[in-house]
This record gives sequence, structure tokens and C-alpha cells, in this order.
Amino acid sequence: MEKIRLQKFFTDMGIMSRRASEKVIEAGNVKVNGQIAKLGDKVDPENDTIVYNGKVIKPSSEKKRYIMLNIHKRDENQINKALDDIRDEE
Repeated sequence: MEKIRLQKFFTDMGIMSRRASEKVIEAGNVKVNGQIAKLGDKVDPENDTIVYNGKVIKPSSEKKRYIMLNIHKRDENQINKALDDIRDEE
């Protein structure tokens, strides 16, 4: 895997925002391969050991799935009616 900025790694993992990760890195709460990380450091998530607040952070092996819902007003009313029908059956 290619090297990415440490801030992007934290953002991609859903741990914190880029800005928040910059503050954490500057505070010295992140280590990469045993060394305190500096702002702008690049990491290889597959091979580097990244530690945040004493916990090792590993990349997820699952691929993310994104689902987009496009509900129009008419469709929303149909969904509500279907939910009402389900509730009435119970």
C-alpha cells in the first residue's frame, strides 16, 4: 500500500477529523513505529505500527460500502404508508 499522511489515515479510519488529528499529533499522542509522530509524517498503514493513546490502530480489512438514498416527497409518502401498514398488522 502507498504511504499516506497520518492525518488522512485517521480520517479514513473514521477515528477523528483531519483538524482534530493534527492537534493530537502536535500534542505528541501518536507514535509511528515507536517514534513520536510529527505533523506531516507519512505512514504505510499495512506495514507501520501506529499507536494512538496507547492503542494500536490497524486498518480495517473490510471495504467500505456507501449507500445513497434519493427519496422524493412522493416516495417519502409511500414509505410512510408502507410503515403504517406494517404497524397496523402488528
